[in-house]
Amino acid sequence: MRTQFKDKGLWLSSMVRLFTGVFLFSLTFSVLSRNETLAAESCSRIFTNLQKAELKQGALFIHEKDSKLHVTPFVEKTVQKTQRSLGVTLSKPADKLDAWLGQLAKVAAKAGNSNYARDQVKEILRNQYVMKPLDVPESYYAQQMRIAKERGHGEVQLNAQQRVELAATVIKDQQQSLDLWVDHLVSKDTQVYPMWLKYWMFTGMTKLSKFDGESGSFGNRSKETVAPYVEVNHEALAYVADAVVRKVNKKSLADIEDPVFLKALEGVSFGKLYGQALFKLGVGREGSFATNEGQWVRYDRGSDHMPLVKSLEGRNTGWCTSGEATAQRQLSGGDFYVYYSKDGKGQSVLPRVAIRMDGDQIAEVRGVGKDQNLDSQILATSIVSDKVNSFGDRGAAFLQKDADMKKLTAIEKKFRLGQALKKDELVFLREVERPIQGFGHQKDPRIDEILSNRDLKEDYVLIFDGHYKKEEIALSAAEFINAGKNFKVLVGNLVILESSQKMPELLHGDLSFMRVDSAEGMVFPRKVTGNLILDDVIHAQGVKLPLEVGGNIQLRYLKQAQGLVLPTIVNGNLDLQSLRSAEGITFPKTVKGYLRLDSLKK
Repeated sequence: MRTQFKDKGLWLSSMVRLFTGVFLFSLTFSVLSRNETLAAESCSRIFTNLQKAELKQGALFIHEKDSKLHVTPFVEKTVQKTQRSLGVTLSKPADKLDAWLGQLAKVAAKAGNSNYARDQVKEILRNQYVMKPLDVPESYYAQQMRIAKERGHGEVQLNAQQRVELAATVIKDQQQSLDLWVDHLVSKDTQVYPMWLKYWMFTGMTKLSKFDGESGSFGNRSKETVAPYVEVNHEALAYVADAVVRKVNKKSLADIEDPVFLKALEGVSFGKLYGQALFKLGVGREGSFATNEGQWVRYDRGSDHMPLVKSLEGRNTGWCTSGEATAQRQLSGGDFYVYYSKDGKGQSVLPRVAIRMDGDQIAEVRGVGKDQNLDSQILATSIVSDKVNSFGDRGAAFLQKDADMKKLTAIEKKFRLGQALKKDELVFLREVERPIQGFGHQKDPRIDEILSNRDLKEDYVLIFDGHYKKEEIALSAAEFINAGKNFKVLVGNLVILESSQKMPELLHGDLSFMRVDSAEGMVFPRKVTGNLILDDVIHAQGVKLPLEVGGNIQLRYLKQAQGLVLPTIVNGNLDLQSLRSAEGITFPKTVKGYLRLDSLKK
């Protein structure tokens, strides 16, 4: 059985594998050029002595946590490369770790700026930290059978397929929870964190299991732990980060009044510090707001960030703004608005909503609900929408999110009461016409909860008013291409690889042509809800495209097409940048995005 923690520093190992595979051998990223090396050397020379000292203190801290780390093969390999490039000898453990952490920081920076790079990092970390199907313990399957029995299903025995599906659920949940940590630690929110701190946080997190909100402590994670990784709480992490950085750099901790947290700082255990920070925020303990009455407070751009930080301290917002460095950086970019509702004493001190500005534009709107969505009480009011309306056109994007969350809340109430959902509600939940917009970092968890026990094909039968039967609906391209079925609807993306390939009457997804240069004689779907990507098409005389396209249309290399009938409605952009003649082409009545006709001559 594969174990997750069979040697030290698996995250370290993963990142170094990425570095050696990525930077040394150019498997996924470009090799660092000589110019990049010279630039790095130039940057290093302008570090202040204080900054250098703080970086070195971080390396010493990591050495104290793992005295053998500096002699591991992956660190030594990085040290050897650094010595060759700089012409120096690194013999002290802190110097070696400092060099190695610097290379990890470059990998993290790449992942922060490139989705592809981030996906590569995630894949490597998943291989190290996420259970494999054979690792799922028998006790987990026994628990599922016990739950089924307690629900009145009798003595249930799991067959092989059911075990595979259960294991897949465990694996997916672990992957998603691990990905959230990667997303946070390479995001702009944590750019101010030194690499040694991120390493300490991540490796500490991988040892934690379920959080007990009443005691503020975590269980220990083992090779048989099937639960997802612990939740990312931005505010708690920011609080821990500020304290640990100050302690490592021997700065004052006099403003920290929590004796339990101070005690945990002595051993600098991530689990104990993170647990106490969550406990201080009230995470895991039930509570509600007595009223929505309160007031908005504006913190001006460039102003002192500490009043904002202090107003959020211990309030369980989940906002990374509670960290001093993050608050300072965010206020340097724009104004910051917080809505505070009244507490039991009638004082407006309970943060409920944050609006962060980037210059004069709304950058994000966050609440104190799960995943930083607006809480259900504030959603039932016009407090946030009224405020956003005060920004004029800049608030238009937000208003859609506000409307969506109110509609989702109404649907959730029907779901809790066991009431049937209507067609328009299913269209909304299944995101047939457009994605549901929310305020959190992640998709609103209520969507999956409501849909979890619903039959997808039966829902689409209702959505299509019974015009299509259940057996005429395919849920993947692979299912649709099955020649033995007469599918008319495809829910998923479809790639056309040859001109003879069949297309559905209705496609809920993207339609793309790959290496097919002619669309002549092809019968397109009546409607495509996603994008229509026909960049390889250069021949389209007499072609009739779908009546409606929900996303963008790309015909970038089409120069002329006598008799081409474009969709009546294009809900996104229409890109005809190479078209030279529009003669004989029937154009849409509505294009809601932009229309490119850069090369048009006639």
